[in-house]
Amino acid sequence: MTRPLLRLAGGVATWQAGGGRRAALSGRSTLLRAFWQDEAGQGMAEYALVIVVIALALIFMLILMKDQISNWFSNVGNNLT
Repeated sequence: MTRPLLRLAGGVATWQAGGGRRAALSGRSTLLRAFWQDEAGQGMAEYALVIVVIALALIFMLILMKDQISNWFSNVGNNLT
């Protein structure tokens, strides 16, 4: 275990001294509670959701405007020749 996890789980002494099932359960619940309250990855998940929403909006707009976009590119190509 890494040092922060050992501190959350009750330390090395709790696990090595045979603190009993009660100490082990207490360490597990503390570890789970700390994991549940940790918000370190929350920002990344929010950014990912924003990117997904923007991508879906762009795809939807491209599908709706495909004829206009095709005509625009055809006009540009015709004017270049």
